[in-house]
Amino acid sequence: MVHLLRQVRYPLTDIPPVIRELRRSGHSRALHTALDQRADELTQRSRAMLTAAALLDDYARTV
Repeated sequence: MVHLLRQVRYPLTDIPPVIRELRRSGHSRALHTALDQRADELTQRSRAMLTAAALLDDYARTV
């Protein structure tokens, strides 16, 4: 579980609560929720970086 979370660069400090919830509940819903949330965060960050790159390109073309 930790390996999956680390593959998507889930912060180390946020992993123990996910593992505790997984142990408490006995099913992987907490893990799936954490992975989905992280995927959404990475998508938002990627889109922001693409927007910034486009703005930088526009600026570079005008200078």
